[in-house]
Amino acid sequence: MVVYTILALGFITLGTIWFRTDPRPVHERLRHYSGFGGQKTFLIQISHSLLQVIGHIYLPVYAGIFNDLVVAIGLIGFIAGLTLAVWAKFTMKRVWGVPAQLDIKRQNKLITNGPFRFTRNPIYVGLIMMSVGFAFSLRSMLFFTVYAVYWYFNNAVKREEILLEKHFGKEYETYKKQTPRFL
Repeated sequence: MVVYTILALGFITLGTIWFRTDPRPVHERLRHYSGFGGQKTFLIQISHSLLQVIGHIYLPVYAGIFNDLVVAIGLIGFIAGLTLAVWAKFTMKRVWGVPAQLDIKRQNKLITNGPFRFTRNPIYVGLIMMSVGFAFSLRSMLFFTVYAVYWYFNNAVKREEILLEKHFGKEYETYKKQTPRFL
């Protein structure tokens, strides 16, 4: 039960921070998050999470004496991913924008400090880490569905890179050469 509580609190924390730190006016945030466009990432993550819960109940992985260790590693990965995503969001501040879209008025600066020194996409890395940690902590045999989360985020990154190359040109090209896409 403690594991479920930690995981649920992690997702609630992420959602609250995302909504509260979104730089758009409240009416725009509400319109975005209530429409399908704003729900894609949420739907991918909740679908993955539900599959992991089903896997935990019906297809658990038994690791013998290492069960607690696997759960602990999962929780550490989940919390580390949450921390990375939140750190990246706070680093971006008002420059943050809707994934795979570019608001040139607000997103007028290429962020390369903080977690962006290590990866061009720390928010996505954090969300993927959360998904992997979630699956580990529940010891679900459906762990392989993490690939769907990775696939979704990788496609979003490719769309974002085209926009960033177009908008920031040489500055982004240099950053892209120096910093890995994920890790």
